[in-house]
Amino acid sequence: MAQMDPIAVIDQAAAHTRKYIAGVKPNQRNDSTPCEKWNVKQLLDHITGVPLFGLKVFGGTPGSGELKKPGAAFAMILADDILIHGWDLAKATKQDTKLPANLVEACYAAMSPGFANLSKAPGEAFKPMVQVPANADLQTKLLAGLGRKA
Repeated sequence: MAQMDPIAVIDQAAAHTRKYIAGVKPNQRNDSTPCEKWNVKQLLDHITGVPLFGLKVFGGTPGSGELKKPGAAFAMILADDILIHGWDLAKATKQDTKLPANLVEACYAAMSPGFANLSKAPGEAFKPMVQVPANADLQTKLLAGLGRKA
């Protein structure tokens, strides 16, 4: 697969996650999520804050230019965050959790080299990797690498 433009991945991940956000019912706001520290409302707050954080880090506006290696890597982390927390939201609110294959591929390519180190990150942001069979689909492998059970 050809490498996707990180900004396109962010845009597509945000568009997909917006569908999950629209599917949240008011009575689900206090429900638990796969992110044990957050309920649905807190997860929504995080998801909607990620793009604003990214703009502050980049110091620009959407469409302000091509990103090179460090910026592109950070953009892929943001894209992955939006996509995976969208999955968390879908799982918590009993929506369809199937993610777009092209986004799964892009995020897996960007994130999988660092899976082993994620659970060692400060602040306990990531759970340890979940073991899955070698023949598991790529979405299952991506989720497992980020400490989630599909």
